[in-house]
Amino acid sequence: MKRLCYLLAIGIGLIALNSCDKATADNLDKDVPFTLTSPDGVTRTILSKSEEGSEALAFDEAFYMYPSDIDGCAWALAHTNGKMANDFFWLSMYLKDSSLKAGKEPVFERLSFGLPYSSNSFDYTGSFTGHIYVKEYSSKQLVLRYDHVVFEIAAGTYTLNGDLIYTSDYPEYLKEK
Repeated sequence: MKRLCYLLAIGIGLIALNSCDKATADNLDKDVPFTLTSPDGVTRTILSKSEEGSEALAFDEAFYMYPSDIDGCAWALAHTNGKMANDFFWLSMYLKDSSLKAGKEPVFERLSFGLPYSSNSFDYTGSFTGHIYVKEYSSKQLVLRYDHVVFEIAAGTYTLNGDLIYTSDYPEYLKEK
C-alpha cells in the first residue's frame, strides 16, 4: 500500500510538471511584459526601447541577425541602458535557425549572459534554468518568451520573464561595408 501511494504521488507530480510546460507553450498568443528580477529581489519591467529623458531601465538594443557569423544560426543580442555594473546586462545567443519555430524551444549553439561593466570575471554564464520559447519568427522580428529563466552569476541570481522583441534592424556598425 505504501509503495502504491509513492507511485501515485510520483505520477501526479509528473502530470503536473508536464501540464505546466504545456500551459506556457500554449499561451504564447497573449503578450507578457518583459521583466527582470535582480539579486536584490526587485522586479523591474524593462521597456522595449529607451525613451528620451526616461529614467526607466530599457533595452538600448535588442536585435537579431540572420545569417550570422556562425553557419545555420541566427544571432540575437539585447543589452540594457543601465549605467552601473549591476543594471547593465548583456544577453547574446546563437540559435539554430532550423529550431526557430513558433511554440517551440530553440536550440542554442552559444549563449552568454553577463554584466559587462563588472570587474568580476565570474559575472558571466553560458547556462540557465527555465524555458525560452519562440513566440514569433519572421524576417522582420524574433519574439522570445522567457519563462522563469534564471541566470546564476557571482553578482547573484537574475530572473527573466515575458516577451522580448528582437528586430532585424541591427546597428550600422554591424552591417557589411
